[in-house]
Amino acid sequence: MAYYSYKNHVLYTEAPFSGQPLDRLPETGEVIWLFRRPPLAGRETFAVTDPALLTVSEGPKTLDASAPAPPLPPELAAAVAAGRVRGVNGAHPRWEELLDLPPRREKVRVNLLALGDVGSTLAIGLKLLGGDVISTLGLCDVRENVPERWEFELGQIAVPSPQVRIVPPEEVFDCDVFLFCASRFVPDTAVKSGDVRMAQYQLNRPLAAAYARQARERGYRGMFCVVSDPVDPLCRAALLESNRNEAGEPDYLGLFPHQVRGFGLGVMNARARYYAQRDPRFADFLMDGRSYGPHGEGLVVANSLSRYDDALSRELTEKTKRANLDMRAMGFKPYVAPALSSGALSLLSCLRGEWQYSSVYLDGVFMGVRNRLAPNGPAAGFWAVPCGGRTCWPGWRRPWSGSGGSSNPAAPRKNALMPPPPGENARKRGEYPWRDIGPSLPCSTTLTRPCVPRTCRTTPSFPAWVWPPGTSGGRPTPSAAGSAWTACWRTCTP
Repeated sequence: MAYYSYKNHVLYTEAPFSGQPLDRLPETGEVIWLFRRPPLAGRETFAVTDPALLTVSEGPKTLDASAPAPPLPPELAAAVAAGRVRGVNGAHPRWEELLDLPPRREKVRVNLLALGDVGSTLAIGLKLLGGDVISTLGLCDVRENVPERWEFELGQIAVPSPQVRIVPPEEVFDCDVFLFCASRFVPDTAVKSGDVRMAQYQLNRPLAAAYARQARERGYRGMFCVVSDPVDPLCRAALLESNRNEAGEPDYLGLFPHQVRGFGLGVMNARARYYAQRDPRFADFLMDGRSYGPHGEGLVVANSLSRYDDALSRELTEKTKRANLDMRAMGFKPYVAPALSSGALSLLSCLRGEWQYSSVYLDGVFMGVRNRLAPNGPAAGFWAVPCGGRTCWPGWRRPWSGSGGSSNPAAPRKNALMPPPPGENARKRGEYPWRDIGPSLPCSTTLTRPCVPRTCRTTPSFPAWVWPPGTSGGRPTPSAAGSAWTACWRTCTP
């Protein structure tokens, strides 16, 4: 292991390198962890938010905070904790391009391709809600008068930003964010069974591949966002096609994996929340539930990270997967919620650097996970996976059963009260640090679970039903109201 200076960057690598050796790691500035694996076998660059991510292997453990972390020098561990470390695949032929990611703009130019049911609804959402992060919204559609109609309609919505303009097909990549909403086939409402989304793949794949090759020809460096079904397979098709030459051979001169993103999981998570709000058995999902996987078959909805129940999770997953078929059974196409929850809301959260659900490239496939664009690169949600027991999970506080609590950390809870959401700054950082562990367990206790031991640090006591009025470095401030509960905290910035 050694540190190097290379083209005004500080690199950390375990392999021999030709840069200028450094005696120690600088205390400020970005640190590039240079690893090596075959191109497009996984992420080519990503934010290192935990020491456990300093590994070449990639897979489900990439999302699991219980995974053991390698021992690190104190200065490197401090850099990881400060959010200064980013991984770059040194085996990629264009790895030096990844040393300097394009600077994040305060406002971006968005071009949207295809104004069908989903595309037009998505455009309405971006026009109404995206003024803080979108400067211009470009509309492109090959059908006569369709872009003119929507420019006319959206231009009469009285919000100052974003400005709406018509974009010809040859200029569709003159932007920072490209939204692919095109589809050659959408099943009508007579289709009420089966995986409707995968039925569209054979027709939509060549269309996505054609625009991916156009992005390659233009040397596009912005985001290539897929909204059309099936989201995850089309993302992979776009990535691979953009990195093939005219002979169909991979040459890795197209899009990087972090540029391609699929927006389909947001509505699945929203549908799970819809059912959780209406059935108290699923109420834990509103606190710390998670959604994983594709927009369709293969979806996994975990009812709770801290109180995982496999039977409830499977039932909630099945309800969520069938929601689009239930809408079709009513005689309507299910496109409004996908266009807004997966499209507009998730995209805007992504552009703001907030946590949201979308598909990112992991271990050679696109998978829907909770993720965000962190200051030091794209970051996938890094949480302790469900495995029984309770520990200091990153989630909102909730009281134990009864008025005096329980000595059993796995005891069922009654009359649980949800606190107000955290403050704006904590929300933007993705910090949801409090969860009670019961008054009989001191916070200095190491909580041993089947997966991994966890250690909690002591905080001032405060009522379980009151969110503290302020924070100091992610630490709760004392509250004088009501009877206090013993609590532990963990600031989690995955």
